[in-house]
Amino acid sequence: AWASNNLGVSYIERRQYAEAEICFRRAIFKDPEFATAYRNLGGLYLIRGQREEATRCLNRALRAQPGAETGREGFVYALAISAQAAEPAGERPPANLFD
Repeated sequence: AWASNNLGVSYIERRQYAEAEICFRRAIFKDPEFATAYRNLGGLYLIRGQREEATRCLNRALRAQPGAETGREGFVYALAISAQAAEPAGERPPANLFD
């Protein structure tokens, strides 16, 4: 699962978002409790302006790993930008969101 997750992060760095999504989903398929992959998929959805999906993924990451600091930060960020409906898609999440 970690290899798929790490490959997804490298795709995000190259702005290859469709490939990154496939990798994060593969990591979650391999380990349904993999909080890092849920968090990264949520961050990807934030980048793409898919706020509801981001919130679902980040919430799932928090349930899988309640004590994760980056998970809480990402979830708060998703809630904040979800409240700003006028904001354009393409918001960048906090730099430390991706693991």
